[in-house]
Amino acid sequence: MTIPRVLIACLLVGGLLTACQDEKAPQEPVPQQQYPTLPYRSLTLSEVFRGDAQPVTLTQQFDCTEGRLTRYTARQSVQASDERVLLETTTDLFYQDSIVTATDDRGNSCRYVLNLDGYATRCLLNEGTERQRSYTFDYLVNTEHRYYLRSVVERLADGTEHSRITIEWPSYRQMLLTHTVGGATQLYRLTTTPQAEIANTAQVPCLFLTELHPLSEHLPALYGKLLGEPASVMVEQVEPDGGRLLSYTYQLDGNGWPTSVIATIATFATSATIHTVEYQFQ
Repeated sequence: MTIPRVLIACLLVGGLLTACQDEKAPQEPVPQQQYPTLPYRSLTLSEVFRGDAQPVTLTQQFDCTEGRLTRYTARQSVQASDERVLLETTTDLFYQDSIVTATDDRGNSCRYVLNLDGYATRCLLNEGTERQRSYTFDYLVNTEHRYYLRSVVERLADGTEHSRITIEWPSYRQMLLTHTVGGATQLYRLTTTPQAEIANTAQVPCLFLTELHPLSEHLPALYGKLLGEPASVMVEQVEPDGGRLLSYTYQLDGNGWPTSVIATIATFATSATIHTVEYQFQ
């Protein structure tokens, strides 16, 4: 059977079009998800609280896989009569593309949305079936494209703003922090003097920030660097506006990583130790 000339021409034109499409420049690659990493496999913080009752030991453990925090375990143990009572809560972190879900064994969950560099921009917190809160995070990005937390805003389920932290970074040795909860505002100045400067090579957050609401609600994200990089030097002093000075004293190992930190607060004539936290890295 003879093929019509018109059909042959169409086949030739189609072949040329296909060849041109094959030879066109490749499309831009889809940006790959980046993320900050931690320099250790595991970090354990331990502290003993002493009061009128039996001493209580609090242990917090942060476990990493390939530089990313994957599990956070909080344990409280107390000696009651002839037995030791242990309370433990475990939070697992699951990573999928730009979403990180942190879920504990009590039914609470945090769902973080990350930007292309792996830092959280917003979060939805579900506490069982009772309460829901949302958070937004904003950052200062330096010339090395490293992210430092600039603000966190907490809103209740009805959209009402409940708390806010705003941080200014005049220099790498100083943070100016504004903390608002329920309409009450407190100002803080976090500093390190050149004489006491300790490089934060272990990349741990300042204890003061971990205890400040609403950041205290996001410990795994804070230690996992989902909320930005920690300060490049260890914080030496926290000075509240109109309050008493809080100081931190660090003990270091041979690599310059902290083995303990002692927090003291100024009194009228001396200073009193608030707590001592031990660090153990693996």
